[in-house]
Amino acid sequence: GSRCGDAVTTRGRWNSSLTRVRPVFGPLLLRQPSAPWLSALLAACPHTSRLPADVVSEPGELLPYLTERRKYKDKILGWIELEVAFEHGVPPPEAFLRYLITHPRELSWPMRAGRRVRYSEATQEARETLVDGSPHASSAVAAHGLRELDRRGTKAANARPKPWWSFEGFTEVDCCLATDRVVLFIEGKRKEALSESTSWYRGRNQLIRNLEAIGDIARGRACGVVLVSEKPLDELDDEAYARALPHLSSPQREAVRDRYLGQLTWEALCEVVDIPFHGLPDERQTV
Repeated sequence: GSRCGDAVTTRGRWNSSLTRVRPVFGPLLLRQPSAPWLSALLAACPHTSRLPADVVSEPGELLPYLTERRKYKDKILGWIELEVAFEHGVPPPEAFLRYLITHPRELSWPMRAGRRVRYSEATQEARETLVDGSPHASSAVAAHGLRELDRRGTKAANARPKPWWSFEGFTEVDCCLATDRVVLFIEGKRKEALSESTSWYRGRNQLIRNLEAIGDIARGRACGVVLVSEKPLDELDDEAYARALPHLSSPQREAVRDRYLGQLTWEALCEVVDIPFHGLPDERQTV
């Protein structure tokens, strides 16, 4: 599955990116742009009615940049050439960054070997002031963080060095499919569970994080996230959405939830898009 904050993907033999996501969607990306597989996939989602019917029947052609390859450092394979569609970097939602900067009591400082993780001197000082400083000092540093967020935008969360105020980094979506009409995220699993937290915020569920983030990059297009696994996973309840989206009102949370298109098994998805399921690698290839 995709990485959530600094959560690490399963390194095991059944890594979903290497044995499912890329072997299934790699060949699909190479099919004719007008091939009907994307429409078939959208129509097969349990909550397909959450998308406009005309978008499901005519989703449009995949944007060409998705098949371009770039150098990517895979956690298991090391440096590889990988299509832009895979491990697709998506900035953190601005509204959530604002919430974290202005609600330091909600932050959970990352720990390693029983001690707080330390950062560069300037970052450490700003974060300690925000979390542990007097109310006046904490407010002053929060105001500075908000000004920096306004000035640099959410894409700065991927900068080196990382800004002290970016308490949520980019998420890497397993597979992003986009046309000029619709954006679809594939969250792929095999034996892994959904990550339930990010480095700085407990309760920030991986799937819900993707559901929020896709709204920011869709820019008015229809959008949705489908969860694909070997066997169906437990569905998330209202409490999970409330925990993951503390900065949103109830109607806003409902709008995020409406981007969830439901679950498919890998076998069902392969049948829909005409990829032989039994031809997929059962285990990752050793390198």
